[in-house]
Amino acid sequence: MRGTVATPPTGAELKQALQDGKQVIVCSLFLFPQVLRLTSQMLNKRFAVLIDEAHSSQGGKTTRSMNAVLADVEEDDEDFIVRETKKRGRLNNLSYFAFTATPKDTTLELFGEPQPEGNYNPFHLYSMRQAIEEGFILDVLQNYTTYEQYYRLLQATTEDPHCTTGQLARALHKFVNLKEEAIREKVEVIVEHFCDRVQQRINGKAKAMIVTSSRPQAVRYKQVVDAYIQEKGYTFKTLVAFSQTVTLNGIKYTEYSMNTASAGENIHDIAEAFRKDEYRILIVADKFQTGFDQPLLHTMYVDKPLKDIKAVQTLSRLNRCHSGKNETMVLDFINDWQTIKNAFQRYYTATSLSQGTDPDRLYNLERKLKQFGFYDTSELENVTNIYFRNPQAVDQLEAAISPVVERFDEAEEDDQNRFRELLTEYVRLYLYLSQIVKFTDVDLEKLYSLGHLLLTKIQPSHQESPFTLPQGIELEAYRIQQTFSGTIKLDNIAQTLLQAPEIKGYGTPTVKVEVPLSQVIQEFNNRYGVNLTDADKVCVETVTKRLSQDVQLKQKVQVNAEKAQTTFYETAQKQIIALFRENSPNFQDFYPKIKINKDFETALFRWMFELYIDKLKEENQGEAEDA
Repeated sequence: MRGTVATPPTGAELKQALQDGKQVIVCSLFLFPQVLRLTSQMLNKRFAVLIDEAHSSQGGKTTRSMNAVLADVEEDDEDFIVRETKKRGRLNNLSYFAFTATPKDTTLELFGEPQPEGNYNPFHLYSMRQAIEEGFILDVLQNYTTYEQYYRLLQATTEDPHCTTGQLARALHKFVNLKEEAIREKVEVIVEHFCDRVQQRINGKAKAMIVTSSRPQAVRYKQVVDAYIQEKGYTFKTLVAFSQTVTLNGIKYTEYSMNTASAGENIHDIAEAFRKDEYRILIVADKFQTGFDQPLLHTMYVDKPLKDIKAVQTLSRLNRCHSGKNETMVLDFINDWQTIKNAFQRYYTATSLSQGTDPDRLYNLERKLKQFGFYDTSELENVTNIYFRNPQAVDQLEAAISPVVERFDEAEEDDQNRFRELLTEYVRLYLYLSQIVKFTDVDLEKLYSLGHLLLTKIQPSHQESPFTLPQGIELEAYRIQQTFSGTIKLDNIAQTLLQAPEIKGYGTPTVKVEVPLSQVIQEFNNRYGVNLTDADKVCVETVTKRLSQDVQLKQKVQVNAEKAQTTFYETAQKQIIALFRENSPNFQDFYPKIKINKDFETALFRWMFELYIDKLKEENQGEAEDA
């Protein structure tokens, strides 16, 4: 097989491997834009493209470049824009084979098989359930324990700056998450659990991972865990993995400086070092949460919000089989069991897409964008001509786009926001659909060429500045309490049916109201049970989480704002009664308490409703920003 397989590290070598007719080429997708600039021509050639861990990123610009490189299209086509459109959509000389354990809606539309009924199914299915039942992977939800954290903040300062609620909330959460006393309490649980329940598993070789929410938190965990291990006289060691440099209290930390071997030398390869028996706990921040394969990994300690695909990918680091490994464990300090169940349920049996994306949306967007009058046909032609014939002519492109930018700058702010939102949606949608649909309308390609260049020039200038908490904020009290322990059982349904992908713009920027720091701290303290007993607090948390997961409630509240509060109260009462009848912990005392004291019940529901609405607004804003 020598000479058959090529592993080109650069675009130039990839181009050469393609031209030499190498039978198998293993490379990164990100090399293809370089080959595109080198103008490689692949006439009368057929390719099978094998993609591991296929997700919606496959529909982006890099895949567009790969298709353009491999397309069987003559470069000397008289009309360059027609030539470019021929490289879009499903190409006859390309066959895709994509592998994923977590198919998203866009993944199914890009790589699934269209059915006569209009839905999309995977070409082949080996489900998570089947893999577990046949012993190829372990069930990571078999032993799952969740905790809730309670704390009270003290504002020991007269300084009371104003800032947006979102900024203050993020700053306060970060403040609590980095406090040594908060991490210390969790570390005691983690290390003692590891020593008592984990260390002797897998014939005394079991390892664990601590998943943190940020690089600074990973640094703090490393410091506190190591100090606790030394204090207790335990002999195992830890490793920490994070990117770049973290500065805490004026001191700079790197992954390289914080990891040392027994002989005192620094460790270069974290994954390789973690194979050694002496290293039993790996602390991570983003790194090693996907694609990391260590069969001795038995237990995971989660101190990071996880949902949807991220939850499945992260927790699935535990599912590798190994001799003597019969189960896994998870201790989760952030996420509730229902959120984790919802994430895994989607991929447990089969996942199908109900219908594809409607290409007519592009024409609707094109029509709306024209109505603003920011560009005309001649400008579209001019920009497209320069972009495809001489893409390196930056000055010419700048000059061609500048009249459009000037008209945009002179428009009313509402028109600017709406145009930007529609143009973003158009560019994202065309970039996605052009991987699926064979468009013959060259005007769509022209508008995409102008649009994705124009968006770099018309982004809003006002950005939310970072907020730093003033001196004098203290963590007055902190504790954690176990809320669930057992198996998270997934439902054995035939399949999960996903709706058509929603590809939208970023949305219109909302006006963010600034509030004083003292008000937010009071809300935080109310949120974490100032006027409730610890048992009551657990009950409120349980009800709140159930309500946040109620899709019908969310729809009713968003559709009918006038009756939103009444609808919320009625739903909350039903949930409390249901939990009381289910004999849920603490509800036998909590339910009579709120029924006897109507003032308490009204105040409690009003407070829960305000939190619910605030969270709903944050989710809607976050979804718009993520899109």
